[in-house]
Amino acid sequence: MLLRILLLSFLLCSPSWATVPVERYPSGTPVQVCVPSDTNSNCGGGGGSQTPWTSNINGGGYALSNATGNISMWTNDSNYTTLAAAEAAITPTELGLVIGTNVQAYNSNLTTAAGQTFPASGLIVGTTDSQTLTNKKITKRFSNSQTGVTTIAVNSDSYDIIYATDTAVSGTLIISADTGTGQTEGQSLLLKINCTNSQTFSWTSGAKGYYGGTNPLPTTTTGGGKDDYFAFIWDSTNGWWRWTGSATGF
Repeated sequence: MLLRILLLSFLLCSPSWATVPVERYPSGTPVQVCVPSDTNSNCGGGGGSQTPWTSNINGGGYALSNATGNISMWTNDSNYTTLAAAEAAITPTELGLVIGTNVQAYNSNLTTAAGQTFPASGLIVGTTDSQTLTNKKITKRFSNSQTGVTTIAVNSDSYDIIYATDTAVSGTLIISADTGTGQTEGQSLLLKINCTNSQTFSWTSGAKGYYGGTNPLPTTTTGGGKDDYFAFIWDSTNGWWRWTGSATGF
């Protein structure tokens, strides 16, 4: 064994190509060892093309290079082919893997998530999971884009609080039916209204409209540039907004 190791070491340091019959594969093929100065065609023609080494199986049809990542194949010295690493790469299909089934398909969101620092404790909040949340602040969705209007548009899918102003002379202020489609039982809606002059309400009734109870809906705004607040809660049984109270004249 010691003699075999010494012989192999000598040949590896030799400037020329050598066939080293130190081991034989089942087919009886000897192992060739190529060094940078080799001129043998199986070793790439020499001139430092092998960096640092390449081990070939002479006649076996394969040469693996750990320096360039290429795979060289030949059947004999006259039929030599080099495949680039990209061409020789093993595909998921060849491994029997199905993207999206056995392997997660790439998505840029995965890269984004990978760069995040998750809390030391707690779970990721799911969209439909039954979870108890603590120490969380929920910011109401707020709209203040309706200025100088005589009809207030309501869309509870987009906003929880709607602030509108009416600068017209005294007249009628229409509150349109909710155009949202995703209302849920107990959902809240707050209208904040500021009128230069007192206005008479025209509340839309029917589906997604507005209803009072023992006390009827408010009839007028305060006017005089004062803020009035009108609160509602969704009644899924009837499919409309129930007025729950007002605070006016702020």
